[in-house]
Amino acid sequence: MKEKILSLFYNPERNQTADILKGLAVLFMIQVHITENFLKLNLHEETFGVVSFFLGGTPAAPVFMMVMGYFLSVKKNLDYYIERGTILFLGGILLNIGLNFYYLILYFQNQIIDENPLQYIFGVDILPFAGLSLIIIGLLKEVFNNKFYLYLVTALLIALISDYLPMLPDNASPWIQYIFSFVYGCSEWSYFPLFPWLFYPLVGFSFKLLSEKSLIKNVNQIIIVALVIVLSFAYKSFHQVIVLKDYYHHGIMLALWNSSFIIVWLFLINKLENYFGKTSLLIYIKWIGKNVTAIYVFQWLLIGNLAVLFYDSQNELQFFIWFFIVLFLSSIFTFYYEKIRIKKLSVQTNE
Repeated sequence: MKEKILSLFYNPERNQTADILKGLAVLFMIQVHITENFLKLNLHEETFGVVSFFLGGTPAAPVFMMVMGYFLSVKKNLDYYIERGTILFLGGILLNIGLNFYYLILYFQNQIIDENPLQYIFGVDILPFAGLSLIIIGLLKEVFNNKFYLYLVTALLIALISDYLPMLPDNASPWIQYIFSFVYGCSEWSYFPLFPWLFYPLVGFSFKLLSEKSLIKNVNQIIIVALVIVLSFAYKSFHQVIVLKDYYHHGIMLALWNSSFIIVWLFLINKLENYFGKTSLLIYIKWIGKNVTAIYVFQWLLIGNLAVLFYDSQNELQFFIWFFIVLFLSSIFTFYYEKIRIKKLSVQTNE
């Protein structure tokens, strides 16, 4: 049985720790999306909701984005970054339409009023952000080459000025608001704007360049310093993470705390991989990490459309039931999607 699971889900040639990090990040995102869209609002401020929001915060999107940046240092030309980034960006907009499809049907049937559907269609979620990040990092590579410190300084500047970017005037054109929402948090539908979120892939990118140059030494000391920062600012940073407005539109202090947390988290996950990497559970989580985009898309299509029916209605037990339903269906859809995709690639290769 275990050998069959290994043959279906395990790829020893991949970076196992990175796949666990991505897999856990997606699991944490799924559970927080269920909290935001299904759980009763009064439970959001209780212990259950607070824990859910934290798990869906620092160990989720920042980890995913830093890992993404780490692997963007592959030697590709500018055309690759622009093409891949454009596909991700447009795919993110299509996903916005897909996850809000039921809502949009009700809106155009006049069953929902006093809402603006464009805010849902142009919501700045992870996929559009990831696409823009690829394009920007591709352009920066043309200028910065492999000088790691230039990416790091740029990341710090982005996080530093994020707190000081002005809000748009009330009379600004709606289309100006939609465009600028991808740049910084000037609207309520701007969840992952470039400022400050570009900080994370840039830090991951510079970290990879550092490791390639063997400039990262005294790893244990780095981990200890990161742990001290995490513990010293845990209380204040924890409260920033669980307040969505502060989390989505944070500044340099939370960015640095998140980075320190990720260093400690990376150390712990690497140990977990060393001791338990061949267990069925971790193999499954790594499979999720390998197929991170597909799982992310399918879970949002399910949660987003069901939210119209179940918003602010579920308790803690129902939360867990929905989590396993969404995870199971997303996994099944992804499994068969991958089989179809691999089959098509095989046919194209033979031709």
